Amino acid sequence: ETVLVMLPLIKYVSLHLYLVAVEHVNFTHDEHSFLFLTLPMGLVVATSSVMQLAAANPTEALVMQLIVMVGELLEYRTYLRGKTHIQKWIDKARWLLRQGTSTVAPAVAPDAKPEAAEASHVRERVHLLSGLAVMMGIMEGSASVMTFALFLMCPINPSKVGAPADKWDALLVLWLISFVFEVIVPEAVLAYFSRLIARVRDAGTYGDVVAVVNSDMFGRENSIVIGMVTICAVSYMYRLMLQVLCPTPFESTGEGLMAFSACCSDEVEGAVPCDGV
Repeated sequence: ETVLVMLPLIKYVSLHLYLVAVEHVNFTHDEHSFLFLTLPMGLVVATSSVMQLAAANPTEALVMQLIVMVGELLEYRTYLRGKTHIQKWIDKARWLLRQGTSTVAPAVAPDAKPEAAEASHVRERVHLLSGLAVMMGIMEGSASVMTFALFLMCPINPSKVGAPADKWDALLVLWLISFVFEVIVPEAVLAYFSRLIARVRDAGTYGDVVAVVNSDMFGRENSIVIGMVTICAVSYMYRLMLQVLCPTPFESTGEGLMAFSACCSDEVEGAVPCDGV
């Protein structure tokens, strides 16, 4: 549970620190710079895909995925505006502080237009973080397919302690729910509305996902790097997940990993009885 809570925080902090670092060394213009964010992003994406396929039933999966989808779209919105979560929270805190202390002039809203001197800086951030938003979609789709394949190959049932393995048709339903509401719907909404908003905003102040995908940021070399990091990050999270599974097989079949932290069961037919463990 601690890991699940810490991963998003690690992602937000590492993203913000990286962005500040590349701006100080004038590295922001490089089309490859956003690739340094693939590792922290990949670990979070892999963890999320495992949790979604561990839902107890399709209804639970759908509710969980709808909540995740809303959060994901809000996260995309933050990146397309050229901000990290840390920067967004800092700006809002400053705005609230000014509003509470200013008695002469009204406080400037946290989403106010930047000054002309900051326009170039804003465009650089928008370009970089828009690439990050696109990369998230690629990683989520890949991790979802890899997780589905793992659950098909391994006889496990993460949602119930000591229960027999999930059947392939139940896994397929959970995966379809996950893939549609994690990848297809958010990416379609993102592509449509980002292009629409980018056209009415000042040039470079809001990310256009379609333009970013067609840019050099997602050429062959960068795509290969994203794919390799995604595979490594997802495989690493699978290793952590399988380590907490009990290797004790079912007596009836002689195979299986049972479920999380379940080395025996007196209730499940065919499971190793707890008296003998």
